Amino acid sequence: MKVLGVGRKVTVTVFAAILAAGVGLVAASLTSAQAGATAPGQNGPIVYQSAVGNHIQLFTVRPDGSGVRRLTRFADSDSVHASWSPDGTRIAFERAFAKHAAIYTMNLDGSDLVSLTPHGLQGLPSYSPDGTTIVFDRTLPKEDSLWVMNADGTGLRQLTHNKPAGKDECRCEGSPVFSPDGKRIAFVRTITDLQTAAFVVNADGTGLKQLTPWRLGISAKLDWSPDGSRIVVSSPQAERPGVASNVFTVRPDGTGLKQLTHETKAGVHDLADGFSPDGTKIIFAKTIDGGPFQVYVMNADGTGIRQLTHGVDAHWASWGRRP
Repeated sequence: MKVLGVGRKVTVTVFAAILAAGVGLVAASLTSAQAGATAPGQNGPIVYQSAVGNHIQLFTVRPDGSGVRRLTRFADSDSVHASWSPDGTRIAFERAFAKHAAIYTMNLDGSDLVSLTPHGLQGLPSYSPDGTTIVFDRTLPKEDSLWVMNADGTGLRQLTHNKPAGKDECRCEGSPVFSPDGKRIAFVRTITDLQTAAFVVNADGTGLKQLTPWRLGISAKLDWSPDGSRIVVSSPQAERPGVASNVFTVRPDGTGLKQLTHETKAGVHDLADGFSPDGTKIIFAKTIDGGPFQVYVMNADGTGIRQLTHGVDAHWASWGRRP
């Protein structure tokens, strides 16, 4: 699991190396690497993560940018990588402690907090369309891969496998998202910062298929459109010097790559977050010359761009349906 902090950066290449060095995992949050597919329905609130003091907390905001509400107030961990349950009543997220990362769920107002994975290094959760299953990233001493579990934390099952990482490699999985029909999972596979690609795999772990070439690079988060016809991604990665990042969509078979934003200035990075439940909008994060990320919304064809959040870093947004 490759992790990048909002306003700071920590890269985890191999968990075994962390164990060997005796170094704890610090602050897990992605800004340009690896949340849940958008469930069809009426547009509800948007959840996003933002730095508050020494930690990262979760907030919600209405689609018009009003009604900002803070959900988490943890003083010992970061709350990151949130995704909505299909019915819009629960939020799954990653809680990153000093030495482990766990998947939690809570109500949309922050109440009824439940820990699903109390041990180890797990994150990037996403619900299945029927709400019974959660797909997530799990880092073990020799492998980083995708797993699924029941929504109550039982029934762990491994989906993907990675070779052990070499020097300066990650070989990580990220941003797993179920297709709207629940049959496939899209995700990003990372070898190095300059070698990332979008993949899909069947929900039973078979049929692995690469969608985008390594040379394109993918700065996930990614998301399926509610009708399953497109996947929103961003490329190239924000870590690449001297380039801009833009938002694209691609068909689930890897064809029809379409560019939606058109940044050309180095240091301007548009990073995909996800679709609205009604499929007409896309949310994404933008940073300019290393400044704070902010959440933006645009029409699904790339027109009508407007800014939703203001102030400190805001990223990794997920759009929930109205309960």
